[in-house]
Amino acid sequence: YGDYIEIRAFGGLNRDFYEEINRDGTITIDGIGKINLAGLNFDQAVKVLNTEFENSYIGVNIVVNLGEVRDIKVLITGNSAYPGMYTISGNSNILQALNIAGGINENGSLRDISVIRNGVEIDSIDLYEALIFGDTRKLKPLKSGDSINIKPVLNLVRAGSGFINQALFELKEDETFEDLLEFSGGLLRNVQSKNFSVVRYVNSNFEKINMTREDLSSMTAKNLDTISLNIDKVGSVEVMGSVNNPGTYSISSNDRLSDVIIRAGGYTDSAYIYGGRLLREKAKQLEKDYAQSAYDNLIRFIAADTDFLLSPGAGALLPLILSEIKNIEPVGRVIAEFRLDRLEDNPVKNIYMNDKDKIFIPKYDSSVFVFGEVSSPGSVNYSDGKNVNYYLQNTGGLTKFSSTKDIYIVSPDGSTAKVSNTKRLSSFLAEEQDIYPGTVIYVPREIGQVRGIDFYATIAPIFSSLALSLASLNSIND
Repeated sequence: YGDYIEIRAFGGLNRDFYEEINRDGTITIDGIGKINLAGLNFDQAVKVLNTEFENSYIGVNIVVNLGEVRDIKVLITGNSAYPGMYTISGNSNILQALNIAGGINENGSLRDISVIRNGVEIDSIDLYEALIFGDTRKLKPLKSGDSINIKPVLNLVRAGSGFINQALFELKEDETFEDLLEFSGGLLRNVQSKNFSVVRYVNSNFEKINMTREDLSSMTAKNLDTISLNIDKVGSVEVMGSVNNPGTYSISSNDRLSDVIIRAGGYTDSAYIYGGRLLREKAKQLEKDYAQSAYDNLIRFIAADTDFLLSPGAGALLPLILSEIKNIEPVGRVIAEFRLDRLEDNPVKNIYMNDKDKIFIPKYDSSVFVFGEVSSPGSVNYSDGKNVNYYLQNTGGLTKFSSTKDIYIVSPDGSTAKVSNTKRLSSFLAEEQDIYPGTVIYVPREIGQVRGIDFYATIAPIFSSLALSLASLNSIND
């Protein structure tokens, strides 16, 4: 009642009809009279109209459309987000009605929803058929005056690790873990075995039950059960530089550094294994967090001394230092052993690989790099057995601005050390610091004293971070 039927006749009769369905379920067509459509769905109504026109006119064909649809009122009760009476479009089904009412709350069942008409339950809806399997054939149009009652959920079971869709699923009393497997979309491809582990809440305690794949169909799932499998975490590692087969390689959770190197064909003859680099996203984030912490600490240090802010030179010094900290690009280097024989003899050093790790093996380069406050920063050809003093002299020596505290030495493997600078180059002769090809020597600038406070000591860790980043970037960029 209240819907409109649109009929377009052509052939022996060219005319359009737009008729409202009366309270008695009929429409009236000129030349035909009343046609009863009460209780019919749309396809059935089209068949009745075709028959009536064929019986009344010769050579007439019709096209039938549903015009305006009368709004209907339905009552939504139970565990809805917002229970109440709703006016919705005619021909709406239960999904559309629930959507308007804000869906089902956390205590409501998706699998036991009653549709009540004239005081009688005419349908029990299981929304999993539509929401999981896409089958909407059982979602029939609602009628004005229908009530929808959402019953409480009784049995929630969790599909854990190893399942394609890890989530809580609602199971009926007689359903098994085989049904849960179907609802969750099956198992991931990287499960280590088909042995399932079920954690069940029994007598206020959690118990563990082991099952095989064959047990799933015979074991009924119970409320609060959790079923899971061990999975093999698959990722990828990029291997670059002086290996026989550079590229990206898949890894499992059990792969170590040596496994990936061997998978890449091992080292070339020109590989500088001591300078190998392992870059990791987690280490990169830690570097980023440290730089931010250093920046924050420096801001607090400066803010605590207002006299310093007014001191000569502060205006030029502060922007430089703060800019340097902000511009630090984290590298994420992890110091690692790359010699395969040592990795085989010492599994502790043969570290496990993480997803998105990067390995870079440089070619041998006989240069030692000297940066910072020296007369001619650049590279010096490596000479066996020479100490820091030798390389500083070969870059013109220290400038009058060089630090009187520490000089940083970054070895090719990424380890960092520092030697004391007392402004007497001969003092370096006493330092037992090995220099290797690819080493970076970094001489920081003297900052000086501020109101009796050693300002350099405050920002020394910042220079250390800068030196390590500089060395890593230089080596990685070949």
